[in-house]
Amino acid sequence: MTILRKPRSRGQALVEFALVIPMFLLLIFGIVDIGRYVYTNNALNQAAREAARVGSVSSRPACSAGARDACVNEIARERITGFGLKPGIATSGAPGTPGVFLTCQRPNNANTLAAVAFSNCRGGDVLRVRLNHEFLLVTPLIAQFLGTQDLYGEATVTVSS
Repeated sequence: MTILRKPRSRGQALVEFALVIPMFLLLIFGIVDIGRYVYTNNALNQAAREAARVGSVSSRPACSAGARDACVNEIARERITGFGLKPGIATSGAPGTPGVFLTCQRPNNANTLAAVAFSNCRGGDVLRVRLNHEFLLVTPLIAQFLGTQDLYGEATVTVSS
């Protein structure tokens, strides 16, 4: 009489787990990175919209700064705390340069916009707020291939007064 024995599969599940877990973790952390990317992009755009809205009106009770440019800068930084935007206001936001960038343009006779000094920004001018941020991925393999991503949020409004 022969006894039929089941073939042994000891350790098979461990080997399969070791083969599948790196791909599974890469997928999970990739999804987390995509979520962080979308959140950061939305936060930058929302902060730019709120800062531009505050800069477009003459009454600014939401900020402690008196000047329009200082108030817009303050509101933009308050709305995106933790993003590490560098201080200072510049006239153009070159990609890859983190910070808050403000421009004021005035329509001229040729129906084009000409840049004006921010201190001379008045009703009818176009105010543009741009927030630049370097986004760092946390998933090691994906970050190695994609590196840092330059994100920006931008809003353009017409100054009312």
